[in-house]
Amino acid sequence: MVEFLTLFLGLTSGLHTVELSVAGQVATIEVQLDGEPLATLTEEPWTVDCDLGPKPLPHDLVAIARDADGEELDRAEQWINMASLHSAATLAVSSDADGQARALRVEWQSIGTTEPQQIEATFDGQPLDTTDPEHIPLPAHDGDDFHYASAAVEFSAAQSSRRETEFGGARTDKISTQLTAVVLDLEGRSRLPSVAKMRTWFLKHGEPLEIHGIEKGAMDLIVVRQPGAHAVLDALAKTALEISYKPGQGPAGAWRDWDPEHLFAGDPATVATRLRTQNYRLGPLREFAALNHQVRLRFISPRAGRLSPAGLEPEMFLHSRTYTGSEGGLSWLAQRQPTMHFAPRIGEAVSLAGMIARAGNRRRAVLLIATSVAPGASEQSLADTRELLRALQVPLYVWSVAASDLGWGEAIDLGDLAKPKAAVTRLQRATAALQRDLEDQRVVWLKGRHLPHQIELGAEAKGVRLSGS
Repeated sequence: MVEFLTLFLGLTSGLHTVELSVAGQVATIEVQLDGEPLATLTEEPWTVDCDLGPKPLPHDLVAIARDADGEELDRAEQWINMASLHSAATLAVSSDADGQARALRVEWQSIGTTEPQQIEATFDGQPLDTTDPEHIPLPAHDGDDFHYASAAVEFSAAQSSRRETEFGGARTDKISTQLTAVVLDLEGRSRLPSVAKMRTWFLKHGEPLEIHGIEKGAMDLIVVRQPGAHAVLDALAKTALEISYKPGQGPAGAWRDWDPEHLFAGDPATVATRLRTQNYRLGPLREFAALNHQVRLRFISPRAGRLSPAGLEPEMFLHSRTYTGSEGGLSWLAQRQPTMHFAPRIGEAVSLAGMIARAGNRRRAVLLIATSVAPGASEQSLADTRELLRALQVPLYVWSVAASDLGWGEAIDLGDLAKPKAAVTRLQRATAALQRDLEDQRVVWLKGRHLPHQIELGAEAKGVRLSGS
């Protein structure tokens, strides 16, 4: 009955006009921002101005449809600056003057692709003609019965978006119990107590929140590299390989075979064949700066893209596929990423990395490998970036290969690259410390829908802290 036509996919701040799709016998639409009333709409146009503030921070945007008696009919919810998608679709129901649903309208936004490869839509499980996505006629149906419509927009094998909606009939409660994931860092603890003993640990506006469960699970590590980090990691990789063999042992000159631009060039099958032939020589390098097999690693490019078609145009950044720790160490995987030859937007890229890490609802961290003081062409300040990650409860680690203050606060200095053996040792230690910190995190599921920065720890929560704080 109510859907957002305006979607917030990337980093967003400032004043925006939000458009809604409304169908059925709806009398009012109450729009809330972060739990506070923003506007009450009673007629078309179903739009509202929404001020998200001067810098990107987490927000919760909700639209509640009510009937003439004030009873809730439906609601649409949207997190802002909490997760990042490369594409998203909207599905709206068009009605006639009598409130009868007559057609569907599918719209989309995506990064890097103007037109989708395929659009599919169904009505009560039956396929519809999507020749004109802006007007997909519905078959004759009984408006007094419930009906279900869905639409899927595919941009590529890796990029697609699906939306569903219900309409018609007498409204029944379809609002399910929602859960919010909070990540704790264990400090001085080896484990958490039982859920029953933690009932007053988490507060929102001073009131305790109910805990649904606790888990460990996988770990997400999102990595951002400044230009120059590629060459630094390459140099450290060669040194690590060179010192892996004792004199007279191993293949002579193995480190000279480490040429990542050649090794990872070409199609996947060619690369796989080349790696098999070099496996013995390069084996020690694959284990250098090793990661736990439970780590899910992605690299974010600090090069911005734009949404198409033109609209909100939030900043978006491309990222690699997801690797696992069993595929190789951090240095090995970093060499598989393209060399950067452009002005970076480090502040925005780190913010996006934090949003991606938070959206996974797993143990998480963002790692910035910094090589210079300047954040590049970023419009977002380093302080604002830090503030967003703290609000998202995502810890930020900075590894520095520039012998100066980078402005990011606490950083780990990898040392003087003129002494590569010492730098290799420091990189190994930094990787091990980051791994330990990830392993010491626990995911606690709280009942309800809560913004992360609205959650605080009670006085009884000893030996822990909210991750990223």
